[in-house]
Amino acid sequence: MHSKRSIWNRIVEMQSIRQSKKERNRNEIIKAGIKVFCDRGLLRSSIHDIVSQSKLARGTFYNYFNTKEEVWNSIFQESVKKTQKSARERRQKSKSGEEFIRGLVEHGLNFLSKDPFPSLISSNAESFRDTYMTNVGNMSIITLGAKDMLASGHFSHLSNREIFKFAYSIIGCALEILVQSHIRGDKFLPEDITGFITEIFSSTLNDSDQIFQATDIKPVIIPKEIMTIRSCTSQSKKNRSRDKLVKAAIELYVEKGLLNTNIDEIVSKANLSRGTFYNYFQTKEDIWKFHFEEMVSFTIKEGRKLRQSSKTLKEYLFNVTYVSAIAYSNGPFPALITKNEGVFRKIFLQRVDEYSFYDLLLQDLVDSGFVEGIKISKIKKTIYGMIGTALEMLIQSYINSQNFSPEEISLFVSNVFLKALKTENLKQE
Repeated sequence: MHSKRSIWNRIVEMQSIRQSKKERNRNEIIKAGIKVFCDRGLLRSSIHDIVSQSKLARGTFYNYFNTKEEVWNSIFQESVKKTQKSARERRQKSKSGEEFIRGLVEHGLNFLSKDPFPSLISSNAESFRDTYMTNVGNMSIITLGAKDMLASGHFSHLSNREIFKFAYSIIGCALEILVQSHIRGDKFLPEDITGFITEIFSSTLNDSDQIFQATDIKPVIIPKEIMTIRSCTSQSKKNRSRDKLVKAAIELYVEKGLLNTNIDEIVSKANLSRGTFYNYFQTKEDIWKFHFEEMVSFTIKEGRKLRQSSKTLKEYLFNVTYVSAIAYSNGPFPALITKNEGVFRKIFLQRVDEYSFYDLLLQDLVDSGFVEGIKISKIKKTIYGMIGTALEMLIQSYINSQNFSPEEISLFVSNVFLKALKTENLKQE
């Protein structure tokens, strides 16, 4: 007869075997997900693709995950948790503001530059930004960064509002340089990005009395009516129905968020049929894109006019972000951004890519003559960083009810990145 101890040992062993098999199956699904997301992208892949790649049964998939998005989130959440603790410990032990800034970005950049993340980021840029900024752990990367900055004591000469600006900016800047580097094949090394960010933000902190002061730049006032939600007064019956759908959808997106709104709710609020919806749009996301399309086109066109009329480099850099900052500070956009952070970030940057906005900025800045003699790699980092900085300042200020003004955002961005481009042979003011 078996003793009670040997029976118990056998039970423990069997439980361990089952647990080990569960872990193997889960890891196989995640491994398959990485392969599929690198090859096809999250948006174009399916659960069937992941199951086929894993060689497991479809039912096994649902023992661990409900959706492909859960697989995607697990890839980042589980990996980031491994580095987040050590990254925070390093920041908390920093001896200076410069050392803190380096610690704020270095761990993340090194981690995201190792396989499989470069391929994942290249194939899933919009999804990656959203996941990394909003869905990692119980507190966002940006919130953690701001909290640690406040607690460090290295920035006591700044107000809390100013500290939050730096936290949003540093992380937004680092992320966008990394993403664009992978998408566009620049292949900036983590240490290059870390050095660039540490240099410009540390020098900005040393001149903080100047960085938040107004300048002699006279901002251009954009008529508010250009930015308002489209009305439902079109002469054409066809356009009136379309505009009613748009108006109903935007109101629901402000109230509930796009992800929590369905097509039935939109047509009910617009008092139209589901068939009418499909005469104009295929998905609820299409309404969001339609609503933004005119404004994105306008801001790119008007922003370019302002940049090309700039008399100094500082004025030029101010005008890179000012038109968009005004646009998204009017009408329903602050409320839309607050309720739809991830959707806004994703679709805004999709449009940036589709309009080749970075190529346009790069060409215009080189043609301006203000950056003669500057290495193209530094100009690219500056352009990517400016957009990432401005975007996160805008988004986070609404989410956290700080409401930075368009002038405040553009002055901060232009002052910070002016330092990145200053050399002896620049055309100074």
